Amino acid sequence: QSVEYELNDELFEIFKRRRRDALQNKDNRFFPVSSSSIRNAWWKYVNKCNFHKKFTPYCMRHTFITRLVEAGENPKVVQELAGHKTPETTLAYYTHTSSTLLNKAMRNLHKYKKDNTVVSMIGHNRRKV
Repeated sequence: QSVEYELNDELFEIFKRRRRDALQNKDNRFFPVSSSSIRNAWWKYVNKCNFHKKFTPYCMRHTFITRLVEAGENPKVVQELAGHKTPETTLAYYTHTSSTLLNKAMRNLHKYKKDNTVVSMIGHNRRKV
């Protein structure tokens, strides 16, 4: 479903000015954004939210990818969203185990127990899940 918007005269003038400026710049960016302005905005919100100073956009990328895996998304889809060439890269370097994933794995394992045999990894499970 498409939505159409009309520009009023003031917005149309802004559009024309931006277009003229973009055509004069070597990078032709319509709305130029510098890496320093993005960085400044990032730290502004990190401070405003009282996040740890080590919290970076890269942390958010890892969290986003891990949450997709936790949600049970197909690894090929996660790989495409992450922009990686192979799902192995995504799963090996960008996803992290969490208590949610570990507990889900143990619940799934118990679904497959046979003959009332208790499936256990005691002694082999260093995380004691």
